Amino acid sequence: SSAANALTLTTDVANSRFEITDSNNSITTAISGATGSGTNTVLIPFASVSGSEILVSTGDSDDTITFDGNFDPGIGFSVSVDGQAGSDTVNWASNHSIDTLSITSESISIQSSVTTSGDQAWGGSVTTTDEVILTGAAVSLPGAVDTGVNAFTVDATGLVSIGAAISS
Repeated sequence: SSAANALTLTTDVANSRFEITDSNNSITTAISGATGSGTNTVLIPFASVSGSEILVSTGDSDDTITFDGNFDPGIGFSVSVDGQAGSDTVNWASNHSIDTLSITSESISIQSSVTTSGDQAWGGSVTTTDEVILTGAAVSLPGAVDTGVNAFTVDATGLVSIGAAISS
């Protein structure tokens, strides 16, 4: 059986490609134009991606998914993460604008401000590691939010749903 996923997603804008790394497992892809299938790092040209949603679904291990500070798919893309079973962690460090964002994970670490043209759904226990401003249409935070000593602002044009106390 394979180890828990330790995925990092980033973009290499200079070379017009997505980079997906898993330090624990090899990654297999059949995407035309992608390189690195069967290794720990897969490079996917922007032009090889059809559709407008980046979907990450990890399975039943205790997985970690990191969107680093360089992750910038651009407006026109939505990001959806489903950690599925296990005790999963999503680290969001990208401050680049996207269409919509939906994350379902037991633990979510927001490490920068997040701007979407549409909705944001943070389905899990959230911690912040820096000052965070969530800017979007509707923003949903159904789980606990721990801001530490960091400033935390929700700037939404639509419904803001907070399901638990925000603590510091």
